Amino acid sequence: MNALETIYRECTAAGFGHLGEEAGHSHGGFTLAREDGMALCLLQVVDNDKLEPDVRKFLRAKEMERASSLSYMFSSIWVVFLSCGKGGSDSLKEAEAFFGQSPYAIYWHIDLDTQMLITDPNQPTDIMNLHKAVLGALEVIKVSPSPFVPDAPKPTIDETSEESVFPTKFTSSVPICTIVIAITNILMKILMYLDGYEQHPQVTAIRFGAIFPYLIWNHGEYFRLFTAMFLHFGWTHLFFNLTGLLIFGTRIEAYYGKFSFIFIYLFSGLSASAASLFLTQGISAGASGAIYGIIGAAFIYTRLNKQSMDVISNQVVIIYVVMGLGMSFVVPNIDYFAHIGGLIAGTLAGWLVLKLKQLKNKT
Repeated sequence: MNALETIYRECTAAGFGHLGEEAGHSHGGFTLAREDGMALCLLQVVDNDKLEPDVRKFLRAKEMERASSLSYMFSSIWVVFLSCGKGGSDSLKEAEAFFGQSPYAIYWHIDLDTQMLITDPNQPTDIMNLHKAVLGALEVIKVSPSPFVPDAPKPTIDETSEESVFPTKFTSSVPICTIVIAITNILMKILMYLDGYEQHPQVTAIRFGAIFPYLIWNHGEYFRLFTAMFLHFGWTHLFFNLTGLLIFGTRIEAYYGKFSFIFIYLFSGLSASAASLFLTQGISAGASGAIYGIIGAAFIYTRLNKQSMDVISNQVVIIYVVMGLGMSFVVPNIDYFAHIGGLIAGTLAGWLVLKLKQLKNKT
C-alpha cells in the first residue's frame, strides 16, 4: 500500500469524503471534504514526486477558488494542502499565520525519507481530527511505485444520502445575538410610542434612558450610556440602524464568533455614548455608534485577511463608511461624534480580537 492510498483510507475513515462525483487526481493526488456545523474542511493531497511545482501551485489556486465560492455557506473554511514526497516541500513557504481568515490555507508535508509530518508552528495543528488521521497513516506508510486510483469513498455528495459529510442543502447556524439585539431595538421603539413618544419625543426618550448630560453628570445616571444604545428617534432612524445591523452584524457574529461580536458591539456602543456625552450637550440615543463599530470590525477583518466577508469586501466597507459619515455631517440632528467614536472603537476592538486569536493559535 503506497503513501497516497494509506492517507486516503485513513482520512475517509475519519469522516472525509469526495465532493460530488469528483475522483480527484488519480495519479498525483486527491481532494476530500468534511463539514462540521458552519465549518468546512477541504483536504487536497498531492504527490510531490509525481507532480511538477507549477502543477501543484495551480491545483492549490484552484482549490482556494473553490473554497471562496463556498464561503457564503460556511462561516469558516479550512483548506489543508497536504503534500508528500521525498525531502521537503516548497508549499510550506506560503504558510500564513491564522487570525480568523476564511477560507484559510494550511500547509502540511510528509517527508517520505524521514516519515515525519512537517507543519508550520504559526498555523493550527489540527482541524476536525485530521492531524490524528494523518499521523495514523504515517504509522503504516510503505512507499510503493504503483499508481494509486482512489476507490469510491464511504461518504459522498448525494441529495438522497443521509450519511453525506458535505450535504447539498446546508443549514447555517442562526445569528441569535444579532436577532436578539434587533428585536430589543424594535420592542423598545414600540414601548416608547405606547408611552407617548409622538406627543413628547424628548421627554419619553429621556424617561426610557437616552443620554441626557445633566442627569448623568449631576445625578450619576451613567447607565444611560448603555440604555441609549437601544433607543431611537423615529422609525427611519431605527430602520437604517437595523439595516446596518443585519448586513454587518450577521457577518461579524459568524466570522468573529458570538462572544467576540457582543464584546465589539457593546464596547463600540459604550465608546460612542461616551464620545457623545463629552463632545455634545444635547439629548442623544441610537445604535448607530455600535453599528459603526461592527463596520469597523468588518473593515479590519477584510483589510488584514485580504478576503471578503461573504460578498462584503474591504472596498465595500470603505464606501459604506464614507457615505455614512458624509451623511452624518450633512443631515441635521445626527450625532457624528458618536458615529466616529463607535467606528474607531470597533476597529480597535476587532483588531484586538484578531490578534488574540492569532496569539492563541501560536501557543
